[in-house]
Amino acid sequence: MKILLVDDDELSRSSIARFLKNNGHHVIECSNGMKALNRFSQEKFHLVISDVQMPAMSGIELISQIKRSPGGQAVNTILISGYDKPELTSDIDNTICAYLRKPINIEQLLEIINRLEERLWFFL
Repeated sequence: MKILLVDDDELSRSSIARFLKNNGHHVIECSNGMKALNRFSQEKFHLVISDVQMPAMSGIELISQIKRSPGGQAVNTILISGYDKPELTSDIDNTICAYLRKPINIEQLLEIINRLEERLWFFL
C-alpha cells in the first residue's frame, strides 16, 4: 500500500515509517501539511496518516483539503495525536477511517491498514 505519512515530530514519523516499510508498505514522509498537499497533488496514495497538531496547517485542515482535491474522496485517512480525539468538522468526520492516540500502538495501526488493504483489493 502506498502511504503518505505526515507528522512534524521527526522521531515519531520516522519510527512509524520504518515499521510500515518493514511490513511491505511504500511510505512517503512529509514534515508538514503544505509539503503533504504538494506531494498529494503529484502522486496517488491509498492512505494518508496525519498528525492532528502541526504548525501552519493542522491534520484536520490537511485532510479537508485532500478530500476536496481531485481523487481525494477515494483516499483512506487516519489521524494520530497525543491528545484526546479532537472535534472534527462535519465534512471530514465521516471520512476518517481511524483516530489513534500517541504513543501509537503500532500493531493496532498495522491491523487497521491490513483491513483497509483487504477492502482495496475487494474493489479492484
